[in-house]
Amino acid sequence: MGKLDELFEPEKEPERDSDRIEVIEELVNQWEFKEALKELDRVKLVPNMFLGLRVIVRGVLTAVKESMKEGKLNEDIRKALVDYVESLIPIANGITNLRLKALAFADISVAFYMLDENLKSDLALKTALNIATEIGDDDITVEIVKTLIDSGILAKAAYAMNLVRNRKKLDLILSQLAVMFYASGEQEKAEVTLQHIESRFHRANALYYMASIEASRDQEKAIRLLDAAFRIVEEIENPVLRFEMFLKLTELKSKITGEGSTKIDFSELQ
Repeated sequence: MGKLDELFEPEKEPERDSDRIEVIEELVNQWEFKEALKELDRVKLVPNMFLGLRVIVRGVLTAVKESMKEGKLNEDIRKALVDYVESLIPIANGITNLRLKALAFADISVAFYMLDENLKSDLALKTALNIATEIGDDDITVEIVKTLIDSGILAKAAYAMNLVRNRKKLDLILSQLAVMFYASGEQEKAEVTLQHIESRFHRANALYYMASIEASRDQEKAIRLLDAAFRIVEEIENPVLRFEMFLKLTELKSKITGEGSTKIDFSELQ
């Protein structure tokens, strides 16, 4: 009877957080957000609470994009998704790790924004940025900026940038993001990101990598990017950084044009 008993034994609930996260992922893939939220309520460890919340948010964003693509995002579906996102707020408030809590509210802000709930999006973003400011961690604010830019929420990203005190760190991240967007074909995002880079060195460096990407595709475009970078280099105040970047640009331009090593007028770099 042992085997027969097993067949009729009630299905056991997941006992570990990792099992519950797997169940949440499966439910989200089926757009069963209500059931996924029930599972998330049972998650015990803070990092797993954050992970489960992020899985649900990304599922909601996927649902929004696919529904819009198919022309099926009617008001009933939109309101239902808004309700699911609102249900994540108490869970986010229960995250005791402030860094993860800030990132959770940033995710929620993006979800609200994509659902045309601008006021709720602003409140969630303000909560995220207030937490980051409270603990004085620029890394969190930079991560929030990355989240917003990656989601195409550029105006709010620009606002968040103003709160980053370590400008060098932000410019480095922005230059990497600009190149990433350019490489993926999102040129509008790349251009906007590039405009927000204050450091001339990092802006020229981003253009250098963009030109590297174009080198095998469109040499004329690559040269135009390099020429723009050369103009920026002339304004770099630090002579060491100016010289370093000038060499990089010159070597890449010579490689693209096939003209060999270009003669350098060192007097221009003094």
